[in-house]
Order: sequence, then C-alpha cells, then structure tokens
Amino acid sequence: MSSQDTDYQREAAHRLHLPYPLLSDPNFRLAAALRVPTFEYQGVDLYRRSTLVVQGGEITQAVLEIADAASHPRDLLGMLR
Repeated sequence: MSSQDTDYQREAAHRLHLPYPLLSDPNFRLAAALRVPTFEYQGVDLYRRSTLVVQGGEITQAVLEIADAASHPRDLLGMLR
C-alpha cells in the first residue's frame, strides 16, 4: 500500500517484476481508518513502512514503522512460523 496513484503502482510492479499487484491509497483512507503512520517528505505525504498481516479478512498482526527494511521480511517470516 502506498500513496502513489494506480498508474505509478502498476508501472512499479511491472518494472520490479513483482508477482502481485501494489495497492494505491492516494487519499490515505487506510491511514485514517486504521491510524497507519504517515510522514511528509519534500511536501509529499507518504506511508511509513509497515506490515499488516491479514488472515480471514482480519488484521492479526501489525508491525508499524519498520526501521530495518532489509531484515524485516526474514524477521516477519520467523514471527509467522
């Protein structure tokens, strides 16, 4: 999920060869509804790196404001096992 528009997300998913679509929320509806952290950089509002684990349509875990993006996927997989 990010604040970039759908066209940007589609291009990024293609460029990065991602096997899944990226979700766009330029109006920050998710941030408002779930109090997901955001920040401003050079006059642009952005989402902070966060992970929401969804199972059965419910958020079962939330990791907000990820400090180390390189190790987070490995750490998250360890948490989920």
